[in-house]
This record gives sequence, C-alpha cells and structure tokens, in this order.
Amino acid sequence: MSWYSFMKLLPKIKTGIIYFLALFGALFIADQPTLSASDELYCAIVNPDIGTPEVVRTAFKPLFEYLSKKVKRKIIVVIRPSVQKTVEELKAGKIDFGYTGIVDYFKMGAQFPIKPALTFVKWGKNSYTACFTVRSSDRNLTLKDFKGRRLGYTSFHKTFGGIYPQILLTEQGVKSSFKEYFSHVKAYYSDVSSLQDLLTQKIDVCVVSLSTLKVLKNSSPWLVKGIVILYKQEGLMFAPIFYRADMDEKIREGLISGTIEFFKTTRGDQLMMMFKINGVQRVTDEEYEPDRQRALKLGYIPGKTDPKTP
Repeated sequence: MSWYSFMKLLPKIKTGIIYFLALFGALFIADQPTLSASDELYCAIVNPDIGTPEVVRTAFKPLFEYLSKKVKRKIIVVIRPSVQKTVEELKAGKIDFGYTGIVDYFKMGAQFPIKPALTFVKWGKNSYTACFTVRSSDRNLTLKDFKGRRLGYTSFHKTFGGIYPQILLTEQGVKSSFKEYFSHVKAYYSDVSSLQDLLTQKIDVCVVSLSTLKVLKNSSPWLVKGIVILYKQEGLMFAPIFYRADMDEKIREGLISGTIEFFKTTRGDQLMMMFKINGVQRVTDEEYEPDRQRALKLGYIPGKTDPKTP
C-alpha cells in the first residue's frame, strides 16, 4: 500500500479503533460488580445490649466486610431501638437480615415472616442454662425462703429479658409473676454489676447464665467465690441471626456460609474472644418452636399455644 493510500484510510482506522475501545470499555465496565441501591443489604441490630451503636458497628465491621465480598453486596448496618420500628422497616423492605434477643425475635416473627439462620455456640451449647444464685451463707435455704426478698437479673430486653426468672419460678411450681413474688426487682446491664450487688447484700438473689459464671470463674474468681447456685434451669436457645423469609436463596446461603467461614479466620477468632463465644451453627424454625411455645405460655408474645408442644 502506498503512503498516499494509507493516509486516506487513516481517519477510518482511527474511527474503528475508537469504536473498538468504546465497546471493550463498555464490556469491561459491565463486568464489574458495581453497587447500586438495589445491591445494598440492610442488617438491623435490634435493642443492642453489647454497647453503643458505634461500638456495635466497629465490633462487627470485619464480619460485614467479609460478607460484602462474599455476596457482592454492600451491607449497611442500622441500629434499631424497638421491635415495632424494625417490623415497620421489614414490611417496607428496608431490612434484609439482623440480630436481636430471643424474645424480640419471637415478637417480630409474630408480625412479619422471618427465619432463623445461625446462632452462637458457647461452651459447646447453643442454649442458656439459667442459674438462681445466692450468697454462700444462704446455701441451705429454699426458694420459699426468698419470697418477698430482692431479685436481680441481667439483659432485661434480651434472652434473660425477665423470661428466665419467670421460667425458674414456674419450673419450681410458683404460679405468681416473679415481679410479684419478690419485693424488689432490678434489671442490670451487666452480670458483674448484679453479682457485685449480690455479694454486697444489695440484692438477695441473682439470675445469671451458667456460661457467664464459667467465664467469671477464670477472669474474676473473687466475684464468684462467695456465691452458690441454688437452682439450674436448662432453657432457651441463644437468639438467632435472622433473615426475611422472601430473601433471595443465593444471597441467603452466601450470608450463612460466609458467616461460618468468617469465624474460622483470625479476625473471626478475635470477635469470638470479644463476645466470649466458640462459633456459630445453622438453626431451623423447628429448633426454636419449643422456646416459642414457652414464651407464648408465659405471655411474652401474643398468640395461642400448641397443646402438643411440651
């Protein structure tokens, strides 16, 4: 080809190159996982009793970063102060999954279809053992001796949420409410504070979990040395990480498997140490049904009980 012919073709060659680059760029961009509003997932932490909203977001940031990469969605964490606000946003499609206490979970499930995905494991178990603890000097007393005395318990809107003191009384044959049975009832933010008040005789009975006592036996032996367990009650499962029932199956499975994977990483180990858990495991509606029936019988959630459920 002569130089003259090449120069005549040059404008067409330039145009062709521009079209090719534009097409290639469009294909390249289309292949990237851009995150639009529809690609966002909202995770609600409801009634958090583990710290301020900022503490919660900071603590769980490594997990949500891991899950974002797993499901290729931007995960936005929102802190919600009430069950009703959470239900409203579930109905409006503004919340996709989340975590709360067991009683709040049942209350939300009564108003909007949600499913349990995972729960935490502590000391090899996925449920609480509630302990009715007293001072060592009261080791020979019975429950009747504590009628009209002072009770303390922790996590007033979570699993303990008043439900365990009531379960303990009910299992021992007491028909009245625990708030009627004791002269004074105090809900504590931390187990340490409630046990300190037990030792200093500001309260007479303290309801805490067995796993808490095991941890404190190693970390603060002085705190548990002066107390004894009067009664134990095997009880409710730990609250689940939940998801909306209409969530896309692929995304749901990505979140579940991603969470399990995360807790096998170094950063997952750090989070487990922070919250004193041993890991997570999958759970189903069927596993939570006995606890839901128990909550119904005690009047913590609306609805009728199933006579076939023990």
